[in-house]
Amino acid sequence: VEELNASAVELMKHFQESGDWTAIDNAVQLMEEVIKLTPDGHTKKAARLGNLGTAFHSRFEYLGELKDIENAIFVKQQAVDLTPDGHANKAGWLNNLGNA
Repeated sequence: VEELNASAVELMKHFQESGDWTAIDNAVQLMEEVIKLTPDGHTKKAARLGNLGTAFHSRFEYLGELKDIENAIFVKQQAVDLTPDGHANKAGWLNNLGNA
């Protein structure tokens, strides 16, 4: 799972540098697989959801598909919900959700 996640993050970086929409499309697909393979309660689940939300958001900004921003909001909300109040990352997840 770690390798899949790293590959997805690299694809996102490639998209940001090149504008190659196939890279962001592939990143979304890989990140969705990573989420499926990450059990509930896993310490990295919220961060992985946050990454998936960012990928959906990026794809929305590039392609303008409404479903992508809806998905971004949905998974970013999940990241917020999985993070307990007082956790160091909670404010960041809320900020990401608000940006979507």
